[in-house]
Amino acid sequence: MQLDYETASNYHNRTRNGACYPHNMKVQLMRNSWRLRNNPARMVEFIINIDRGEFISEWNTYKLTENGEVDSDLTHYSIEELGEVANTESFNYGIPHGGYYVYPRFQRTHQFLDVQQPRDNLVRQRAKKIYRAPKGYHNGGQFADLIKSGGVKDAKAWQRIPHDFRAEVYQSFVKHLVSSGMPNWGINYYLSSTMRYRQYSVI
Repeated sequence: MQLDYETASNYHNRTRNGACYPHNMKVQLMRNSWRLRNNPARMVEFIINIDRGEFISEWNTYKLTENGEVDSDLTHYSIEELGEVANTESFNYGIPHGGYYVYPRFQRTHQFLDVQQPRDNLVRQRAKKIYRAPKGYHNGGQFADLIKSGGVKDAKAWQRIPHDFRAEVYQSFVKHLVSSGMPNWGINYYLSSTMRYRQYSVI
């Protein structure tokens, strides 16, 4: 099964007050067949903390009541716990319009099932009001994905950068993307092509 690192992760890097760089990466399983009636895997979105390599999921956070239902009492969740709920993974059978032909009747399924999903539970509703998605650099914001076509190499390169130096590197990375107009090929590509930061790149 191929992995896809190409789609934006800003909705899984929500913050309370504007983090200076992404902490999570999105990995999707790619559709690898041409079955017409079912989407084998493409909209399985895993969210992984880049440093720890741990899955980010609302199901790591939810508490259960005595009868086994999800506890929707907001006072039982800390602000930090709500962060994982806000940045959770996604599993649905919506077919994204893009990398391959999608019959017209299926072209909005991703929009309906992932973006306009069934109404969030009370805990997730609250989490998304506290944690807001950053705006991408294409839309005047300061968010750019670190992990793109380089995949694992991008993650390893980012991990090599000292924490107290990351904000500077990231700001330089975003500034380069905005000023050059080049596609975002990931942080490893940027590091390897920049003399000042080349020591952190992964060959």
